[in-house]
Amino acid sequence: MYNIVDEIKIIVHLNDMKTYIYFAITVFFTFLSSSCSFKGKNEAHIESIKIGLQEWSTENLNVSVFLNGDSIPEVQDDEEWKKAAIEGRPAWCYYNNDSKNGKQHKKLYNWYAVNDSRGICPEGWHIPSENEWNTFISLLGADAGAKIKSSNAWNTVDDASNCIGFMALPSGIRYHSGMFDNLGSNAYFWTSSNKEKGWFGAQGAVGKYVSRKDSLIRENVIIGFRKGSGMSVRCVRRSLHDGYDLKPSSPPNEGILFVDHESNGRSGHVGNAITECKNGDILAFYVNSSGILWGGHGAAGWTEYKRSKDGGRTWSEPTIFEYSKSVWDENEEIVEEPFFNSYYTAYVTSVITAPNGNLIAFVSRRLPILPPNKQKKPVYLISYDHGYTWSGPKFVDENASFEEVTLLHSDGASFVSDGNIYAVFIGGGSRDYNKSNYSFYVSEDNGETFKKISSDLFASSSVGKHMSATVLDDGRFIVYGFNPKDEHLLPYVISADKGRTWSEVRYIYMEKRMRNAQVSGKVGDYYFMTGRSGNSGDDPSCLVLYVSEDGINWDRGVFLNKVQIGLDSYTANEIVGKYSNNGPKRLLVQSSIGYNGLSTNVVHWWIENIKNSK
Repeated sequence: MYNIVDEIKIIVHLNDMKTYIYFAITVFFTFLSSSCSFKGKNEAHIESIKIGLQEWSTENLNVSVFLNGDSIPEVQDDEEWKKAAIEGRPAWCYYNNDSKNGKQHKKLYNWYAVNDSRGICPEGWHIPSENEWNTFISLLGADAGAKIKSSNAWNTVDDASNCIGFMALPSGIRYHSGMFDNLGSNAYFWTSSNKEKGWFGAQGAVGKYVSRKDSLIRENVIIGFRKGSGMSVRCVRRSLHDGYDLKPSSPPNEGILFVDHESNGRSGHVGNAITECKNGDILAFYVNSSGILWGGHGAAGWTEYKRSKDGGRTWSEPTIFEYSKSVWDENEEIVEEPFFNSYYTAYVTSVITAPNGNLIAFVSRRLPILPPNKQKKPVYLISYDHGYTWSGPKFVDENASFEEVTLLHSDGASFVSDGNIYAVFIGGGSRDYNKSNYSFYVSEDNGETFKKISSDLFASSSVGKHMSATVLDDGRFIVYGFNPKDEHLLPYVISADKGRTWSEVRYIYMEKRMRNAQVSGKVGDYYFMTGRSGNSGDDPSCLVLYVSEDGINWDRGVFLNKVQIGLDSYTANEIVGKYSNNGPKRLLVQSSIGYNGLSTNVVHWWIENIKNSK
């Protein structure tokens, strides 16, 4: 085992969604060797090492078929190799077209094979992006190239230590023209990233290389590499944190049915919110919505909640949140478009327990679906008796327009720190693209009043309507948004002064994507994040769980549910056991899960026996 403690400075900057990543974190990491065998149709066996949260293959890829079983053509002739590049067709070869070279160096692939939608890495693995390579290099620190070079096969090299077991071989390159070069001298590796601003324009891509001449891992920054070049391939995946138990176990599964909307033809698409009261009761809120209007999508109904007095083992019959029901019953609003004719709805989107025990329920007021400019300013209600009765509605900010404060969309967007309640709001309606319209509020009197302390949290960035927030171990605040342009890149900002000022927008890669992130506080050694696995790509609309040790860098995630019936997986989560000195803390996850079309039930999962090193 090889251990390193190092301080690594990284800054993340995005320019028009073309990512140049350097990170700003202090990392303690351990290199671990492992052997993982994955049998897909390409029958690849993966030997791997773990570096931080990354797990890298330690051999060059050596497959001749895609994951679906289609063949990847072997191309030996120079003219055919060049033609494949011009036409953007996948191809592979052995160095010098000699299969003897393949015994040690494996295959060289052009970029079109590497980035084909049919997939070239074994299931669960992928081609590393430029960002992932940069993270890898940063974790290795100085002399990264020497640390990954194999101890043999190099021509006159003195610095090869292979101390992490990466086994980088000098397998050379085949150029776009078909010529081979640098066997024994250089190792070349593809990334999945384009290099359109390089010399080759749209024909350029990002590759990394290691030379026998120095101890660095380099990138051809100015020129890039032609996509028709043949280079070695390594696969990567995020590792998993497993220091906890899931109930039900063995995900993905159907969870524990909490609200059976299907039996009544109803739905509960949005409006999931949970809080633990100071007396130990748990209140779980959900929407009782029409299963017919808009196919059950939206909030055409009212909020209800159930109470558990025994830590979630049993639950009461539903209690109607009366303010929500009265809005649905009384405030009909006809709009210009006939399709949008409907009542206004008011439903609980977030609930928080104040330091003195007050419950604060934030309520979104809008049409049951989301036409722009048909929103009302959010309100909140207070309970002074653990949720048995509620006050009348109060404005969060009487002076703000709905363009400034529209709705608090997610349960995880409010939290308690240092005796105060903090909450994030979005302005500009409920469009998926909201530019610079996040505002941060504080209550210093247990929810009686709120005041704005900052705005424009995601200034100059197109960040969507979903958000979540928590406080980190070191006292900093973190707010996560939503990136409509790339659901793999989750935007976040950090404040070191209690929300008065915020960092530049940063992005973290989420392997299974993330649309409506809900981040918990820290439980034992971990933060947890739940949400929908995006709206597109592989496995959309599934419920995914991520785990992190620092609240910023997340593992590769596991699917809790993969029903994929509709736009499922609006979630909430709550730490249970916060106010008890007896017993361990657990995490309750609540999510909408589809049963027909866009109609959903409400389902629970429990995260228990969470690792606690303290």
